[in-house]
Amino acid sequence: MWVFRGGNPRAPSFYFHYHKSRAGDVAATFLDGYEGVVQTDGYVAYDFLDQKKEITHVGCWAHARRKFVDTRKAHGKNAKKAGSVDQTLKYIKEPYSIKRSAKKQQLSPVELQQLRQQEAKPLLDQMHEWLLKKSIHVVPGSLLGKAKKYTLNQWERLIGYVDFGHTTPDKNLAENAIRPFCVERRNWLFAGTPEGAQASATIYSLIESAKANQLELYKYLR
Repeated sequence: MWVFRGGNPRAPSFYFHYHKSRAGDVAATFLDGYEGVVQTDGYVAYDFLDQKKEITHVGCWAHARRKFVDTRKAHGKNAKKAGSVDQTLKYIKEPYSIKRSAKKQQLSPVELQQLRQQEAKPLLDQMHEWLLKKSIHVVPGSLLGKAKKYTLNQWERLIGYVDFGHTTPDKNLAENAIRPFCVERRNWLFAGTPEGAQASATIYSLIESAKANQLELYKYLR
């Protein structure tokens, strides 16, 4: 089940799309003719977006952060190993602090973009320099090595959000819409037929779009 979130940021919509394949061709077909920003995680099927001149491909900090969090858990009380991870997580935390501050101030997209350029970008530049310096002292195949490699490989995408006031540092809004479908799937296990899967996609598109616009679901569906 592919899930797309888009539209007016103040009145977003979700589109659940069933397809038998996880190949990038599915997303490429859906986005054919689209111009603008597309935010994804680091799944290799999305690499084609980097070749599209009409599309700005933005990454997801939540996915990068998750890899460092998993590394931190694995290191446990080993202070020496955990120190490098904690510093990275501290760097990642700063853009989110700016995000919360901007939300309280109710900044416009233009004002938010300016704030990110002034405050978030210098911090991210520092983080990039620090990661490059530390990466040569880390075993590539270790959890920390993999986390740093992922972040550095995704860097141009990860910092892309600072150029747009209507984006967020991550794609958690889309992730949150996917979660109910995944939880329910454990209960009913199978759609039965492709037509059943398409019907589920239609229902979830309506429901998650309604939730995103603060509509009362039962009344909306009636």
